[in-house]
Amino acid sequence: FRIADGSTVRFVISSNTVSEVCIYTLSGRLVKKITLSPPAAEITWDGRNESGEQARRGIYIYKLTSGSGAAVTGKLALK
Repeated sequence: FRIADGSTVRFVISSNTVSEVCIYTLSGRLVKKITLSPPAAEITWDGRNESGEQARRGIYIYKLTSGSGAAVTGKLALK
């Protein structure tokens, strides 16, 4: 995924098993944790960190975690 300034990335959830999305730097530092509130089927990230500041350009890792602890990871580029 690539997201540009002013846009968002959407994580569309096909089932209600995903409970959160965490965004990390490549070094493993947590940038943003977003919790899904049922019955929502979508989580969005606007490129901001936990303090509300715009994250720097670069490659980030996302991790979708289910309530049972199962996880899926991937990469996204913030440009």
